[in-house]
Amino acid sequence: YDRVYFVTGKMDLGLYEPDCEFADPFVSFRGLDRFKKNLDNLGSFMEDVQLVVDEFSADEESGKVETKWKFKCTLGLPWKPVLAASGGTSHVFNGRNRMAQHVESWNIDPAVALRQLVRPGPKNGKK
Repeated sequence: YDRVYFVTGKMDLGLYEPDCEFADPFVSFRGLDRFKKNLDNLGSFMEDVQLVVDEFSADEESGKVETKWKFKCTLGLPWKPVLAASGGTSHVFNGRNRMAQHVESWNIDPAVALRQLVRPGPKNGKK
């Protein structure tokens, strides 16, 4: 999380199964290559990324790691929209100690998130 990997794409690919399931409120798919490509594309538009992890728990027996976080960034588009949300990520590891699922939940309605994309950011650069 220190590298904001699920935004920047700077991640240890060896931790994931090649057919890992990735899901968020907008999309769900399988495949590490697609996830990495999506992150590389999206991450190139994000500026001033802020991520705060509020909670972190791990259950070795079930192989599940749960986090709760707050996220904020400016998109590098001409109108500089600011995206902000809180949510959580459930990471499920299999018997080979590789991630089999990465499932995000957001505490924001997807329609509100889409409106953030079209709303111009502050003109004075403050967020």
